[in-house]
Amino acid sequence: MKFSLQNQLIISALIVPIFSLFAAVDEINLTRADSFYGTDGTAFVTKTTTNADGTHYIFTDSVSIANVSPPDGGVTATSCFKETAGTLKFKGNGYSFTFDRINASTAAGAVISNTAINKSVTLTGFSILSFTQAPAITDVSGAGTINVADTLIFKENSTILFENNSSTSPGGAIKAKTLSITGTNVFMSFKENIGQKGAAIAATDGITISENPGIVIFQKNVSKSSGGAIDCSASSAQPELILSGNRSLSFIKNLSASSGGAINTGKLVLSSGGPTIFDTNQVTTGNGGAIKISSSGELSLSADKGDITFIGNVVGVGTTRVHNAAYLEAGAKLTDLRAAFGQSIFFYDPITVAGSTVVSDVLNINHPVAGSTRQYNGMIVFSGEQLTPEESKKPENLTSTLLQPIALQAGTLALRQGAVLGGSSFTQETGSTLLMDVGTELKANAEDILLTSLAINTSSLGNSGIIKLTVTAADKKILISGPIKFLDSTGNMYEDSGFMNAHKFSLLELTAPGGITLTGVPATVEETPHYGYQGYWTITWKNTTEKVKTASFEWTKTGYNPNPERRASLVPNTLWGSFVDIRGFQRLVEANTESAIYNKGLWVAGISNFFHRNSMLSNRGFRHVSTGAVLGATTQTAAESILTIAFGQLFSWDKDYLVNKNRAYTYMGSLGLQHEMPLFSVAQILLGTSKPALRLLELFSQDLPTALYAQLSYSHVDNRMITRYTHHPETQDSWDSSTWAGELSGRLPLRSGVNDEWLFSEYSPFFKVQVVYIHRGGFTEKEEQARTFSSGNLLNISLPVGIKLEKIMNNAHGAYDLILMYVPDVYRRNPDNKTSLVISGDSWTTKGTNLARQALIAGTSTRRALSTHAELCSHFAFEWRGSSRNYNVDLGSKIQF
Repeated sequence: MKFSLQNQLIISALIVPIFSLFAAVDEINLTRADSFYGTDGTAFVTKTTTNADGTHYIFTDSVSIANVSPPDGGVTATSCFKETAGTLKFKGNGYSFTFDRINASTAAGAVISNTAINKSVTLTGFSILSFTQAPAITDVSGAGTINVADTLIFKENSTILFENNSSTSPGGAIKAKTLSITGTNVFMSFKENIGQKGAAIAATDGITISENPGIVIFQKNVSKSSGGAIDCSASSAQPELILSGNRSLSFIKNLSASSGGAINTGKLVLSSGGPTIFDTNQVTTGNGGAIKISSSGELSLSADKGDITFIGNVVGVGTTRVHNAAYLEAGAKLTDLRAAFGQSIFFYDPITVAGSTVVSDVLNINHPVAGSTRQYNGMIVFSGEQLTPEESKKPENLTSTLLQPIALQAGTLALRQGAVLGGSSFTQETGSTLLMDVGTELKANAEDILLTSLAINTSSLGNSGIIKLTVTAADKKILISGPIKFLDSTGNMYEDSGFMNAHKFSLLELTAPGGITLTGVPATVEETPHYGYQGYWTITWKNTTEKVKTASFEWTKTGYNPNPERRASLVPNTLWGSFVDIRGFQRLVEANTESAIYNKGLWVAGISNFFHRNSMLSNRGFRHVSTGAVLGATTQTAAESILTIAFGQLFSWDKDYLVNKNRAYTYMGSLGLQHEMPLFSVAQILLGTSKPALRLLELFSQDLPTALYAQLSYSHVDNRMITRYTHHPETQDSWDSSTWAGELSGRLPLRSGVNDEWLFSEYSPFFKVQVVYIHRGGFTEKEEQARTFSSGNLLNISLPVGIKLEKIMNNAHGAYDLILMYVPDVYRRNPDNKTSLVISGDSWTTKGTNLARQALIAGTSTRRALSTHAELCSHFAFEWRGSSRNYNVDLGSKIQF
């Protein structure tokens, strides 16, 4: 039977992998016994393997190796772990693997070395991988910590540390052909390493650091050549450095002698998985304060899941220092510059490009990714905000130049605080926004500028200079279509008192040799709704020369719309706090009058109120908490009425969950009177003695009892409010308010007629009339942005109806009751006041966040006699309204005379 060549190849393809399963991989278990501390004078024994099929180190415990050097104090000339023929794999199984003070002379890779071609080294599954001083930075002949001829892989480790390592050749910590680091769960740090190229990492074919859920940081690494932290470059190719999906990535204070303070590479793809920052990296002599891209290389920046920020990165030293985020050598290009929804890329340091040759590839800002559903409509920012006044005087610190066409596809491109952005041309898609500060400039040095949505940041109107759109090439033009907008980036620009008067600003200058065309640009500015002074802007265009057109913007005020922080709804809402307090005070006095086991006595009680009002669409919710003490006396009059007089003081706190907090001191007093008489007598008083009345009186029993109750209360409140504005100084206010409250009620105490063992032995239907009136005085603030508040009032009349269930214990040693009540507010004058700005006279009405007009109240009281002269009492009530809830708790005691 003959086999074709195709069948033989298929059989070979199946057989070879099967035989590979039986390859003789060496597996070596490492235990704590393999640790070495170098304290007993013995020499460390290098673990050298030469198995072409590979060697796997299996960890069954944590291993620590330290102080590796010969007993005579010299240096060891080989790596701690060395492989020359096959793959090398370290399986951590959750244990730690640490190295400290490894002196390996000129050995390439003091800790791990693999010189085998097309073989890899893998470290996976460790809780801690730590490499410090391996070799130390004081070792003048050190050759790095890990040196791999081909591929180095770190996978699914918890913590990785490379600190204070050195090399006289590339890669102070790591040198490899390719490197992959993924799945670091907690923390990865490359700190204070020194190398010739790539003080932390050097690779010639590619580096991938991606999908690390932990924090990743490169800090204070020093390269004597290129790549302060990472060098991923080769003389004949453009290796790719991929940094993607890392939860937090930082390059801080790294230093390079010649290029790339943090990174030197041919191609960089940076996609954020969280906050990503390049901060205070430096090149002493050369280019690329943070990043340098080789000639004909590529740079891609994508803020997918966190902002990308370049700040404080510089080239040069001393007075020659200039800020620089990235430097692209001749022919290099930006391929992507995009930010997802809610994300931004901040260039507080500029981007520069070598030479003057235009690259034809278009930089599409916020261009969507094919096959991805992620929307890229975030913000790209070029700004001079972080520069010192002296640094701002140097144009190099503010100017970003890209030698390629720029197209804004979506989102916002913002130029702030003197920033200048240049490209060969600039175009804009509908729906995107070019947002410019006064004093910034957009330049095109080869083609046109075409704008469809130009916006001016109103927060920058106080800046010096003018907004410039400049085209330099002959016969090239500027075309602006659609309305010019004003946007307030801070949200409080129109709070500035300067807008209370008319102003005229010269804001815009257009320069184009080929002419300037305005299409569909209205004479008024389009604005987004805002708080503060209201008005409108008008535009006046002027041709200063044939090639230059300027625009002036004139402001006319029409009114004022207060910011929520200025509305101060807590001021009228403090009246509702006083309402809650006086009602709670009255309930306490009534309970000590109606349910007293003894009719004479002196009592004292602690009182607390906890009130919360929900927010509304146009009014903020608030919280009121008060606590204090009440002292009262109850006695029986000659007419067998029960008279109670009480005085109390409360300390209360109010807050509106925004910027206002109020502290109040309340002083209150009350007089309560209860009198019992037959229902017939009450009806006789109310109906009189006429013949029709006498017929009606026959319907009333002369034995049915009635309890009548009346109470009059007064309180004085001293309020002290603090307003902690977001953008203005703190203010402190004070005012007084007074409260009068009255109550009339009647109830019918009826015996249940059931066994004394039942839960309640008496029930009493009742009806009440309650009136509360509160007056608050007006006041004026003393600060620069002072407000005046007019006086305000609250009047509430309610007609509660309910039932009281009561039980007096045997021998009158104790009592308890339950009250259920429905409270309709039949008439109300809600609190409000007129609030005015002193500086401009503008005013508005501040309304309280008023309560619903119906309430359900459930309350209970308990009393317990301790002796014939003393008793303990407690009261609890819960009031529910559709808009709020209130809890009232009282605890006290009474002494009988």
